[in-house]
Amino acid sequence: MAKPASVALRALWATTKEKISQNIKNSLIQNNGLLYEIKEKGGLLEVESGGREFNEPAIVGDSAAVGGITRSQTLNVDDQEGIDAFLYTPRIFYGTTHLFTTDLAMNAGEGRALSLLKARIEQTKESVNNGLDVYLCGRNNDAAGAHTDAESGTQVGWLGLQNIIPDTATQDIPGTGVSKTTYTKARSAVVTTACASNAAWNTANAGRAIVQALYNGCRHGANAPNLLLTTRTIWDAFQISLQANERFSNAGGQDAKVGYPALTYMANCRVTWGDNVLAGHMYALNTKFLKFKVLAEANWNMGDFIECYDAFREVAKLLIMGQLQISGPKFCGVYTGAAF
Repeated sequence: MAKPASVALRALWATTKEKISQNIKNSLIQNNGLLYEIKEKGGLLEVESGGREFNEPAIVGDSAAVGGITRSQTLNVDDQEGIDAFLYTPRIFYGTTHLFTTDLAMNAGEGRALSLLKARIEQTKESVNNGLDVYLCGRNNDAAGAHTDAESGTQVGWLGLQNIIPDTATQDIPGTGVSKTTYTKARSAVVTTACASNAAWNTANAGRAIVQALYNGCRHGANAPNLLLTTRTIWDAFQISLQANERFSNAGGQDAKVGYPALTYMANCRVTWGDNVLAGHMYALNTKFLKFKVLAEANWNMGDFIECYDAFREVAKLLIMGQLQISGPKFCGVYTGAAF
């Protein structure tokens, strides 16, 4: 197992390797609205000790073991129903940092070689952040090609928002083993009102009505969405529709501490965009019911530089194994009707 040749490079990597995985993780969380809000609700990176599946209890209905009684009546002590186990399969994401012997030769000298290594580390960070965000914000279960929307038996890849909060309310979450046809309260809210353009969004308060319908569809008592995640174009239309006192309200200054840019809706629901959110979509998310779990032995783990046997380069590999999960689908929803 080879290390970078120079003493300075070895020293830098010895300290950086221990920090780079945490640095990449923190950078992703701080700049990604979805993972930031999951973390704020305590659901980010719940590390499992191992195994081939994550078992996540999910609310799919009401319990019959509640109700009003008279003084002499017997309590209903039936089994507490409406809780089922969603099964999730951990999937793999990786990143690599390369050092080419030829590059080191051309960047001779400690300073230039160190700058090259730092640049490659920074590129790894940005690439991992964007690549994982593409997976989480999209629909990835059928990325391997064989599965249709109706397939619910297998998870073939990372689950994205369109998998766990599908465009059709009755579509099952792949691989979880729970039928949304049977369990109506396992369905997420779906709003499909057509809106053809930015101008249409801002005509007769059409866009405001869409957002309110989506928010209300996911609100149950005190449990309400805390994040509206959408595309840049829908976000632009949304902020234009706001009155000045709404647009510049920052909820008492609390949003100044948030790592990503956001507006505030209904006092405590942040509204932001994601570069990789599917076109025409807005997600209303209660991140109290979302989790991002990873395995303990693949928790942004960065290895040493290893010399390739067939090339003049050394490679350090970053490994992540986990899955995006939802435990209360009815508390989240999606709008799909924008055509801009």
